[in-house]
Amino acid sequence: MLRSAITLGIVLLVCVSAAQAAFVEGTFTCTFADDLALVKHAYSFDCTTSTLQLHEGPVYVMGNDWVTISGLTDTDPVFKINEDVTNDTGFTWTGYELTLPAGGLDTFVSDAYTMSDKFSAASISNYKVTFSSGSVADGSDVTFKFKINVPTTGNFNFDLTQTPIPEPATMGLLLIGGAGMLIIHRRRRRV
Repeated sequence: MLRSAITLGIVLLVCVSAAQAAFVEGTFTCTFADDLALVKHAYSFDCTTSTLQLHEGPVYVMGNDWVTISGLTDTDPVFKINEDVTNDTGFTWTGYELTLPAGGLDTFVSDAYTMSDKFSAASISNYKVTFSSGSVADGSDVTFKFKINVPTTGNFNFDLTQTPIPEPATMGLLLIGGAGMLIIHRRRRRV
């Protein structure tokens, strides 16, 4: 009888410990500074798997886009992010960078989970992930997967900055075209 009670106690302790979530249910939020009404962004968070699903798109302008991620933890968790992005910038992307605030507590996790369906290489440091060796044509979608460590218990809050990297040849052609237009304009003014 005593042995059964001890066994039951150990089983309950293991089950309760395993069931304890790293993130407190209902506290996880994402705020997009340029889209407070969530017109072009969507997200969902699954506390049981610690997985954030982000949908970003369409991206119309080259440059930085960021999301503020916040919530409450009861342990020091790592969570997965699966992100879908639609390229509508008019340019082909040959890379994509994700950055966290340098010197902050929150860091990227370097492991095999970090990948993309369009980029075959990922360079990972504590505060930056750069996807490369591939391309995303205008009008196409790309998926990124990565992990972030939140080494805190209690409230957390950090910015994740996202920057598509345009094809160098496209940007070069635009600069050459702009210079050519400027030269033609100046010659016509002199005549």
